Order: sequence, then structure tokens, then C-alpha cells
Amino acid sequence: MKRIYVFSVAIGLLVGSVMAYISYQKSLEIYIPEKPNILVLSLCSLRKAEFDFYDSHMPVFAPNINQTFAKSFVLDNVYSSFGWTNLSLYFTKQFEGTYLPSNGYEIIEDDWRPSTVHVPSHTDSADYQGPPEQFVNYIEPKLDFVKQRILAHRKRPFFGYIHIKYMHFPYMDNLNDKSRWDRYLSPEEKARVEVLLSEPARAREKLPFAMALSGDLRLLEAVPEFKTAEVDPFKAFFGMYNLLLDQKFLARWMAQSEFRNDLSLLRKVYQAKLSSLDEKLRDMLNLYGRKDLMENTLVVLMGDHGEALMEHNMLGHGNHVYDEILTLPVMVRYPQTRLPGVFHVRDQIYMGSLVDWLKQVVTTGHREKQFVADLTANPRNSYIVSRNCTNNIHSVRLDNRWKFILDRVKREKLLFDLKKDPQEKTNVYDQHPEVAADLEIYLTNHLPDLEKITDPTPCKL
Repeated sequence: MKRIYVFSVAIGLLVGSVMAYISYQKSLEIYIPEKPNILVLSLCSLRKAEFDFYDSHMPVFAPNINQTFAKSFVLDNVYSSFGWTNLSLYFTKQFEGTYLPSNGYEIIEDDWRPSTVHVPSHTDSADYQGPPEQFVNYIEPKLDFVKQRILAHRKRPFFGYIHIKYMHFPYMDNLNDKSRWDRYLSPEEKARVEVLLSEPARAREKLPFAMALSGDLRLLEAVPEFKTAEVDPFKAFFGMYNLLLDQKFLARWMAQSEFRNDLSLLRKVYQAKLSSLDEKLRDMLNLYGRKDLMENTLVVLMGDHGEALMEHNMLGHGNHVYDEILTLPVMVRYPQTRLPGVFHVRDQIYMGSLVDWLKQVVTTGHREKQFVADLTANPRNSYIVSRNCTNNIHSVRLDNRWKFILDRVKREKLLFDLKKDPQEKTNVYDQHPEVAADLEIYLTNHLPDLEKITDPTPCKL
């Protein structure tokens, strides 16, 4: 009997110890924060539509990005309040000052302006009069700089926010012969682009197309109404940017017999640019094949805003609030991930919710299994209010179902049923006046916060 009692006590102690250990492990999961290194790659003008993550029928234009995020969260419906670079400014503003150091994070690079990386002994070719240096992306020195910083700080928590404007128009990277985008084009496609570059003045009938491709200021000679007395090439370039927004020039191009071929070529050049960018990112992304970095670094790749390629007879960004301009491709890979592959998050997500989540990682830590629940539960996701850069077109998007647009330029009100019409082609305002009225009231009440934000670029409609 005594032996049985002793045996029972021993079993009880063993079971109790196991239960205590399990309870302890659960307490670790709940209470002990994980504070990994954080690297956010923000890619300007990145179209979600070009990634096979979002469309399985799409060719793989970015194999290195695909490999890095093969086991990650892919967010299908992230939207911005702005269709231009204010997202970058907004993002960095949330982490400025002593916020990161006070939470134990070393800052690798938190300034998206190209001037932060010096390109030694660079001079433009004598016959090129393209966009100013701010918009010519010599990203190799910047990526090398960031890579070295990552390697130097891999054993302590670092926070890196790297903004790259390489995908921004003009889409052709024609100043760097060693990494030209045209290797991804067929000989026929390359020849068509070369003709356009060699005689830009002949492109008057397709000026928006030529501008989006080359950004060549010599095009001003063909458009007297866009000439400017300003010597500053930055201002002259943005004068040219309005060619992408001007409906009369767009209509003239659309009336040409070659319009469809031009548009197809424009998209192929954009996709070639994406492949070129992916190639440039390869060495830095390959750092995450190193065991120490793989185990300790949270990597986020996101667009800064979308980009229109004539889905609604528009080019570029900033000029409207359609989804192709406001949609952000976003991929999140946790360190030591347990995901077997890509996990799609299909809920509507506000870009500010990503910032809220990252701030939580910085301050208290975060575990992978909490990601979806915490991100989707953010109350800021339900209604997303947005505006264009000139603040005369506004929208509110409700739960991936309804989108109301108030266009003060055309003096019209639009309502789209996104479940039936994800391409925003059919205005159902008259069929659902009560939905439109409720959304207009919400939009009116929540516009003041957006109206406080000004745009540093002189875009106009």
C-alpha cells in the first residue's frame, strides 16, 4: 500500500511538473515579447497587379522577391489614404525622434530621400536631358550601403525603413548600361522604344506615353503650352508630369491607331523595370538566407502607392482615388516562420493599421500566430477615406464591399459595388442611394484630417 502511495505521489509530481512546464511555456508565448530586427522595403509606384502572389496566371517577374516571401503573409486588400508619396512621409513620421532608440532599436536608414546616398563621380551623358537627379534612381549604392549596415547590426535589434523610387516613372532606366531594363524585352520591343527615345519631338500625338516611358525634357519642345521659364529641372519635370494627367493629350493618344500596341509596350516596360528592380534587390534579399538573419529579422515589402496604366484612362498616380492607385501590395515574413507557404489575408486593411502593428512590434514585441487576428481587428480597417494630391477628389471604402467617390472636378458622385465590380467600371449610385448617402456623410465628417496634409509636388488636374 505504501508503495502504491509513493508511486501515486511520484506520478502526481511528474504530471504536475509537466503541466507546470506547459503552463510556463504558454506564459512565455503570452507575456515575453519577441523584438526582432525589422526591415521595411517600400517600393514606390508598385502595382499589385504584376505579382503572381495576387494572380496565379501572371508570369513571375520578380523571382527573388518570390523566393524571399515564399513563406509569408500576403495581404490582398491594403489601401492608402493617399495616391502618392505621402505614405512614405507618414510612415517615417511615426518612427522619428527618440521613439526607436528609446525602445532599444538601432536605426539603419529611415530617410527615403535619394540625397542621403551619394553617387561618387556620376555625370549624365551629354545628350541626355532627362528627369532631375531626385528621380534618377541609382539604387545600387544605396542597397549596398543598407546591406553593409544590416550585416554590421544583425546581432542587435535594428529598424530599417528603405524607400526606393526605382519603379516611379519614367519607367526606363536608360542611364545605367550595366543593368538596363531592356534585357527583359524582345528585340522588337526594344527597337520600338529606341525609336521613341531617338526622336522625342515626333511623339506629339502620344505625349503621355512618351513621358511615362522616358521623362525626357526635350519633349517640352513639342509642347509649347508646357514650356516653363523655370531653370529648376525639378519644377520642369513636374510640369511635364501634368502630361500624364491632361485629358486632352490622353484623348489624342487614345485616338491613335497604335494606342493598344503602345499601351501593351508601356506595361511590358513597367514589368521589365520590376524584373530589373528584383535583380538589384537580389543580393540584399539573399542576406536572409543567412541563418542568423533569417532567425532574427522581420521583413516587410510594401508599395508606397499603386500606379495607373490606363485602367480608367489615366496614367501615373496622385491624380485620382481608383483602386489601382490606392492599392498597396504588402508581404510580411516573420523570422523563424512556421507558415508552410503563402497565407493570404483577404480582409480590407488600412495602411495605418500596418503602422500600428509595427509600433506594437517595436514596443512590446509580437508573435506570428497573433498577426492576422491583431491586424484585422484594428477598427481603422472598416472605413478607409482617401484623397488625390490636389484634394478635389475623395473616396471612402467600406469593408471590401462599397466604394463612394466624390469627384469635384467632374462634379459627379460615384458608387461601386466591389463584390460584383472589383474593377470599378459600373456606377451604381442611382441603384443604392441610401448606401451612397451614408458613405457621403461619413466622408464629409472624416475629410478634415486628410485636408491638413499638403503635397510637396505641384501636380494638378
